[in-house]
Amino acid sequence: MNKDNSQERFPIVDERGTVIGSILRGDAHNGSKTLHPVVHLHLFHSKG
Repeated sequence: MNKDNSQERFPIVDERGTVIGSILRGDAHNGSKTLHPVVHLHLFHSKG
C-alpha cells in the first residue's frame, strides 16, 4: 500500500465547487478545513 504523498497538490474550491487555488495534501489534511474535492468509496461484502 502506498503512503500519502504530502507534496501532492489538491485544488481548493469555494462553497459552489469553483476552483480558487491549490494546496498541498499535507496542508489540506492537517486540520485546516480547507475545502477540496474528495471521493470516499466504501465496499462491503457479506456472505448470504
